Amino acid sequence: MGHVNELPCNMIIDTGANVSIIRNDLAQKLKEKLIWTPPRVVLQTVTGEKIDIHGKLKVKIQFGDTTYQHAVYVADIADPFILGLDFLQEHGFTLDFNKNELRSIHEEVTIFKIEHRTESIRQVTANENITIPPRTEIIVPGYIGNDVSFNSGLIRTAENKANGLLIASTLVDLSRKTIPKSSAERLFQEFEDVFSRNSSDIGHTTVTQHRIDTADHPPIKQHPRRLPFAKQEEVGTLLREMQENDIIEPSSSPWASPIVLVRKKDGSTRFCVYYRKLNDVTKKDSYPLPRIDDTLDTLSGHKWFSTLDLKSRYWQVEIHPEDREKQHSLPAKDYGSS
Repeated sequence: MGHVNELPCNMIIDTGANVSIIRNDLAQKLKEKLIWTPPRVVLQTVTGEKIDIHGKLKVKIQFGDTTYQHAVYVADIADPFILGLDFLQEHGFTLDFNKNELRSIHEEVTIFKIEHRTESIRQVTANENITIPPRTEIIVPGYIGNDVSFNSGLIRTAENKANGLLIASTLVDLSRKTIPKSSAERLFQEFEDVFSRNSSDIGHTTVTQHRIDTADHPPIKQHPRRLPFAKQEEVGTLLREMQENDIIEPSSSPWASPIVLVRKKDGSTRFCVYYRKLNDVTKKDSYPLPRIDDTLDTLSGHKWFSTLDLKSRYWQVEIHPEDREKQHSLPAKDYGSS
């Protein structure tokens, strides 16, 4: 607590702020004349948000036993008053985090007091036995053992990482027997069947099937492309994996398109099929993308947003049985057709 022009005010010391700022409503109570600032001068928060400045004020800042003259910016901010680096540097202040003091050549001011508390170790027990798959993370429901005399706590784990298991620090409400689940967690558990658990867990929609309308056009057959010898073994591995995951199946067809291997950014290989000639004779389904401004309008008034990425989305729409022969592909070597 300090004073601005003898008006009591809670002040925040922010070493991340380059300038000192007073909230607009508090500045109006001082009834001082604002110093004009150019319109191009704006403040930027840590999140990149721009804040307009109403002007500047020369004020008397008092805390401890000393009064300081300083020019501050006036803006619409959440806190009443922010003391920035400009104030600390101009008046020779230093921060002593060990003693929680703000020091200058004139005085030492206590910033805040810390009550020394003894950390309490409590046993956390899972509600049920659970198996955590490798390279995955999961929230395990549990409860705090023993009676406790406090309402909340930070669960931290020992330094040992037995069997490669890492446990995140968690803030929990200890007034409840069971560690509360977040609404997001409950949502994930309700629809857990739609989430991919590993690289082979792809899934597919049952709402529709894809049609390839080529009318009466005769089948198109293309010769396979030659692959480097070093890639042939990789192609065989990819084909076996796709067949094991029910993505492809052996087939015999008058249609044929060659496979193409594309190197992805992470260095792995994307298995593709060259369907350009098939696309040329396919009747197009005109389905325009929505306008970007219409999409942005739907976001108005909302605060929480999320993104979902489909796992191998090209494989998630099943081909209609009558059109499957048109997607017949041929590798350069006899691995079997798919």
